[in-house]
Amino acid sequence: MDAGLLRSALVGVVAERTGYPAEMIDTGMDLEADLGVDSIKRVQILGAVQERFPQVPSVGPELLGELRTLEHIIDFLV
Repeated sequence: MDAGLLRSALVGVVAERTGYPAEMIDTGMDLEADLGVDSIKRVQILGAVQERFPQVPSVGPELLGELRTLEHIIDFLV
């Protein structure tokens, strides 16, 4: 899995779901504190990424709270 391609897609999905412009989203931002992404929205974002990239591993509920930034999600999926 190409991390750059995944990063771009993930930022795009977050932009769609949050309304923030993609150029304002940094992968080091805290999903909840900086972007207002709650656990439900996080599941939706990960689901959208998995639709685009079915080969990435699924994220179970036990890991969901630990992946605090987009960079954490990218590292896990790659």
